[in-house]
Amino acid sequence: MINKTKDNASATRTVTAFSSGQNIKKVSIETSSSTWTQLKQELQNAGVMTDGMSAISRADKKNLNGDSVLPEGDIMIYLMPEKTNSGKNETVISKTVKTLS
Repeated sequence: MINKTKDNASATRTVTAFSSGQNIKKVSIETSSSTWTQLKQELQNAGVMTDGMSAISRADKKNLNGDSVLPEGDIMIYLMPEKTNSGKNETVISKTVKTLS
């Protein structure tokens, strides 16, 4: 759901981030971020580790990096380690995405 604040015209929305790794972590935040760079900082402020992680938008299945523009409305983001150990993390990532979808 997109909300307009009374003080300014910036739209806010809910972003739900799932982080894989040793433990799957789910965090939801309200944000007016429009790019991955902005959202990444807000996720870090909420205690979500984003360094060394790849981000994928569930809505359009695109990798988010740099100043990638975020999809409209509420979104889900999957965060997965960029580096894998002998393909082990690829299996974990695949299972995580299937579980959360």
